[in-house]
Amino acid sequence: QQENEIASQQNKPTAHECNNGGSSPSPKPQRILMSQSYDAVIDAWARSKDENGGERAEAIFDEMLERHRADPINDSEMKPTTRSVNKVLLAWARSKNSADAGHRAEAFLNRVNALRSDGMLDLIPNSISYTTLIEAWANAICDPKLACEKVDTIMAYLESTYESGFIHASFDIAPSVIAYTSLLKVWARSKDVGAACRRADEVLDKLQLLSRNGGKIFEPDKKLYDATIRIWKRNQSAYATKRVAELKEQKLILRSSTVI
Repeated sequence: QQENEIASQQNKPTAHECNNGGSSPSPKPQRILMSQSYDAVIDAWARSKDENGGERAEAIFDEMLERHRADPINDSEMKPTTRSVNKVLLAWARSKNSADAGHRAEAFLNRVNALRSDGMLDLIPNSISYTTLIEAWANAICDPKLACEKVDTIMAYLESTYESGFIHASFDIAPSVIAYTSLLKVWARSKDVGAACRRADEVLDKLQLLSRNGGKIFEPDKKLYDATIRIWKRNQSAYATKRVAELKEQKLILRSSTVI
């Protein structure tokens, strides 16, 4: 599932972690264990898909934050990191209480950005953060028009940051095939079927262009084609039938090219 792909991405080291490897004195083992234990609890709530998983995960994050603020020297390793942020966002994305999952995930990420502005420089939202936020909106039970506007705004930020060529060792912001697939999950609920079909084709065309220009990481995969096909199947026009057939053929060619 889409959420599982996002979860597997979260276990990879962030650009910030890679950049800071070995740059500071090694923390005491017991402090590392404490911090990792808190992250593990947040991760457990994220994986639980519990009705209150988002709230529980965010409460653990706040406890880490307060412990660090109370004694920043002795509890320096209790400071939440980007990994902690992403696990909380995943908990909101997977929350069964999804009526306000998108709003709550967005509010949490806004709070994280505010904390970073206040000096919590380790809290750097990355591509996974924004991809998980899009997934939260994809799972939220809310007005489809609002959800489409929200995910398009998030994606526009990812695209503009990536296309601007802004480079920083600890600033990892770029769109991904997974993010675009989550975006299409949202557009699949749109009441404006014509607009949804146009948006799906815009996404596919953009990824195909980026892929042809050497960005293999942007090559559309089976899940993205499936998401595009689901949207076009809602269209009852004669052209839609032809378009679905074209997309299925492209997906078949993709599958054949990946077989060794």
